[in-house]
Amino acid sequence: MSIDRTRSASPALAASGRLLLLAAGYYAGARLGLHFASIGRSVSLLWPPTGIALAGLLVFGYRYWPAVAVGAFLANA
Repeated sequence: MSIDRTRSASPALAASGRLLLLAAGYYAGARLGLHFASIGRSVSLLWPPTGIALAGLLVFGYRYWPAVAVGAFLANA
């Protein structure tokens, strides 16, 4: 009897991992974008999180919008 290890442990765990990955990617991109702030602390000409959010929502679906919201909140807090 062999064990099938090609499937993830649980679909909910995989979805949670994708949520965390998208939120962390958005946060990291926002921190990078804020590093290049030109006017004040929060105005940047370069904003990579837009592409990260768009790609994440197109790949994973619109139900992952809370990850983008959490990433944006943490970056601005």
